[in-house]
Amino acid sequence: MKLIIDGQAASVTVAEAENLRALSVELRGCSPEQAAALLGERDLGRLEGSHAWLRIRALRAIARPPTSCTWDERFQRAMDYAEGNGWTDPGGDLVRAHLEGSRES
Repeated sequence: MKLIIDGQAASVTVAEAENLRALSVELRGCSPEQAAALLGERDLGRLEGSHAWLRIRALRAIARPPTSCTWDERFQRAMDYAEGNGWTDPGGDLVRAHLEGSRES
């Protein structure tokens, strides 16, 4: 799953929602500061260095309606896997995602 932060459109969208084996945040046409503001305005999370910390509930809510009837179950397994690898905060509210650099257009 990829969270796309588009600075020019001032939007945050999800791509590849069915791919629950990877989680990243892609910046398009925006600085990390602008991306952090867009995440914060939507209560989706925050940026820290080369990672984003995303609110799990918000991530689930913003993902497009799944085309698979097993999506919720697979999403939960992915979050459990992340927790088992130390990629969640101690409270289990946030999950860490790799931050991909800005693609200025």
